[in-house]
Amino acid sequence: MLSQKQGIEQAKQGTQISTLHREGLAVPVIAHLIEYAKTLMDCDLTPAQIVTTAETICQSQEFLKINELVLIFKNGISGKYGKLYGKWNYQKFCEWVQKYSEEEADYFEQRYISKKERPGERIGAKTLRELLEND
Repeated sequence: MLSQKQGIEQAKQGTQISTLHREGLAVPVIAHLIEYAKTLMDCDLTPAQIVTTAETICQSQEFLKINELVLIFKNGISGKYGKLYGKWNYQKFCEWVQKYSEEEADYFEQRYISKKERPGERIGAKTLRELLEND
């Protein structure tokens, strides 16, 4: 089993929440992130509510990597996902995740379209044309 320090190091390297969760480290790492974010926004969660929120994030957003979670908080707090009215809560976080997911989908769609326009480009051992023919 990993120590909490090793869990934080893995988180910095882009480890998925589900991986940290299996090691028992996701909740403490996410709770720490929420505690820090709390100092930057209007949020009056109690310590127990922070743990509950961290647990909920672990269960519902396990596909995210910790570095993505940090980016979501950073973008949300900075107003990139819209002005934060009222106090921060889990529902607001879910809205931020939705907006992040939409951005990611747009990015990959544009990247796919861009590569589709260059059919002879090599990707690893296959050409893009070979990859696209299998779509």
